Amino acid sequence: MDKSDMKGYRPSSYIIDVPLEDDRCMLVHGYTGAVDIVSDNVSVFLKHTGTPTKGKSCISKSAFEILVRRGYLTNKNETEEVLYVQKMADLLHRRSKLIYCNFVFAVTYDCNFCCPYCYEKGITGAPSRKLVFTKSMVDKAYLAINEISSGYLRPSKQITLYGGEPLLKENYEIVQYIVGKGKALGYRFIAVTNAYDLDCFASLLGQDMISGLQVTLDGMPQHHNRRRIHRDGSPTFDRIMHNISLALDKGCDVSIRTNTDADNFDDLLSLDRKFKEAGFYAKIGNFRPYSALLVDYSAGQLHTGLKYLQSEQFDLLHSSLHYVYDCNATNLTKEIYNVLTNRTTLHFSPIFCSAQAGSYILDPSGDIYSCWDECGHKDAVIGSYLHNDGIKWFQYRDQWQKCNISSSEKCIRCKYAFLCRGGCVSHTKMKTNKLEPGLCNDFPHLFRDAAAFAYKQYLYDTAGTNVK
Repeated sequence: MDKSDMKGYRPSSYIIDVPLEDDRCMLVHGYTGAVDIVSDNVSVFLKHTGTPTKGKSCISKSAFEILVRRGYLTNKNETEEVLYVQKMADLLHRRSKLIYCNFVFAVTYDCNFCCPYCYEKGITGAPSRKLVFTKSMVDKAYLAINEISSGYLRPSKQITLYGGEPLLKENYEIVQYIVGKGKALGYRFIAVTNAYDLDCFASLLGQDMISGLQVTLDGMPQHHNRRRIHRDGSPTFDRIMHNISLALDKGCDVSIRTNTDADNFDDLLSLDRKFKEAGFYAKIGNFRPYSALLVDYSAGQLHTGLKYLQSEQFDLLHSSLHYVYDCNATNLTKEIYNVLTNRTTLHFSPIFCSAQAGSYILDPSGDIYSCWDECGHKDAVIGSYLHNDGIKWFQYRDQWQKCNISSSEKCIRCKYAFLCRGGCVSHTKMKTNKLEPGLCNDFPHLFRDAAAFAYKQYLYDTAGTNVK
């Protein structure tokens, strides 16, 4: 088409261009969610449109109209695009705060493990460490949950049991009360547990009670037993494996988290083979292992034997395994693959997690928190449910629930912002002492790698058919 026909249009500032191996490229738009596989000349056209020496690249009128419709060409100037992204982020955030909320019982801060990387070490000596829910506090907590739920259109009917270690054998009676009362109110339960005492809770496991578990195994026994340390010094790997099998036989869905660093990365495939040998994938409950980057919560204090990886290193290692072991990149790869397969658009969010919208963690002392990482730290309390006239909210709640990518000048100008979602606000706070988004963790590299891999998988599964 003639260059004069383009008057008033420019390439969007939010185009993500991923080169592919077959002389094509994947275009992704950062606020329309469009994903398209295009020929290299389209990519060249978008990159050089408007430059005096290279503006002669041309495409058909129909291709031009598609590029406009998908957002790659826009009649907005750079400032207008930024304002549009800011407004879109605020609207999506407001929608989340109207619709969704979820609840967590921090049953106790006590734990039978003493893992060297535990982010709750800062509250180890606090008086609240041994505090456990009582029946009267459970009753107050459910009244608070009912009060909070009334402010949302679709509050979650799933409650997470958390700690410390929520499933300590000495706490069976109160956990039974929490689950029993919640079940009568229409709630279902999952638990984040080390699973060491899980056999003591066998009667509470199953799809109509505690239906899902997240359990940590930090590699094969030689690594796991040096990290997931019982406070009496005994090894924990074999007992946890036994209890995982028990939970799956009861019909529980089980996710296995491996906190991964340079030292135990090579264990991942061996660990998965062990799961297969144990028959975990063939049992009643659904089973899913995944790898998570081990985060340094030590504020600069070195932990012997922990070889923390940078985010980029973590992603490269998983890429070298072709993402056969689940991690953040595999979830992203699956999403892009589904977009290519189903011709849909990417899912966007202006917030990294529900702590920025409607996450409520209730602890046994009557405090409410937004973020799991901040539980037990009194300066992070967002509210109290001990008051007879209802919940008392504190200013810190507003700080969490106003935090989205629009509050960061860096984020709203970033083409990856709705995909990266500003990164973990808690991790940013650890580094900057500010509650704000903007911890990138080399997300552009992760995204481009995941997108290229998703395209390869798509080509393989479609047996080499053309991608429009």
